[in-house]
Amino acid sequence: MKHSNMHVSALGAFLTAITLTLTVGACSHAVETDSKSDSTSVVKTDADGMTSMDLKETIRTVKTAYMYMSDSDTCYMTYSATIEWPEKIGSFNIASLQDSIISTAFRQGKGNDIKAAMKAFSNDTTGMGTDPVRIDPADVPLSTRSYTSTVTAKAIDTSDKYSTYQVTASQFTGGAHPNTAVTSITYDYASQQVLTPANLFTAGSDSTLVSVISESLAQKFNVPQNKLTQAGLFSDTIPAPNNVYVVNNTLVFHYGQYEIAPYSAGMFDINVSPFRVRDILSPEGKALFAGYIE
Repeated sequence: MKHSNMHVSALGAFLTAITLTLTVGACSHAVETDSKSDSTSVVKTDADGMTSMDLKETIRTVKTAYMYMSDSDTCYMTYSATIEWPEKIGSFNIASLQDSIISTAFRQGKGNDIKAAMKAFSNDTTGMGTDPVRIDPADVPLSTRSYTSTVTAKAIDTSDKYSTYQVTASQFTGGAHPNTAVTSITYDYASQQVLTPANLFTAGSDSTLVSVISESLAQKFNVPQNKLTQAGLFSDTIPAPNNVYVVNNTLVFHYGQYEIAPYSAGMFDINVSPFRVRDILSPEGKALFAGYIE
């Protein structure tokens, strides 16, 4: 059976949502049980120097399955997604964060209507062969013709200056192994934008940035900086990063599968202190890391 060109974007018709209201502080991350609170506020600092603001999220999940025929074989496709959706972060405009989560998670469409985005994917059966039939996911058998597409999005760091969400998309549509992509998105409240290498660093600074990242990689694998192939990488030089995010006020540069090394090497997340790149940070970057680069 040939399973070719399958469009694995149908994410199901059954959507559930769980609303959480959280209080984010410099020293605490408390979860409250009141799911009806709509209050938002700017970041406030009390007499003890603790900052706090309201964070409201909705957990949306979907899981569905299809049975269809392809080249005279019975095939199955199971789709599932769990999205930790930011509704409000203080009083900040987070439309660009929401837009980035949707476009990254589902690879099409923009906007901030997560329910509509998931519903659109759930209705798409393109490439599933003849007469796909929706079935209970529990009825999908263990089979070499059972395929999967899974998407998750979750907050991995939230502070009074930024929020970082990680989107993981994994698909198995035949072959030796599933294909997985991880993209992390950091939203800077002050500049109201998702951070990218283009807006976080000054123009023309790629060579300096790559040198710092290469040095960190070499230290991690205990190899000379100009001998990265000794650590299993494709080349002794690496390309400028496409994905940068922030966790614990530290810059993290992400390289995915096959980007700088074989599949067996996995993905690479290289931590770099903002102090090490302070001279090439953009004005927005310097404002974000104020107190960490002096």
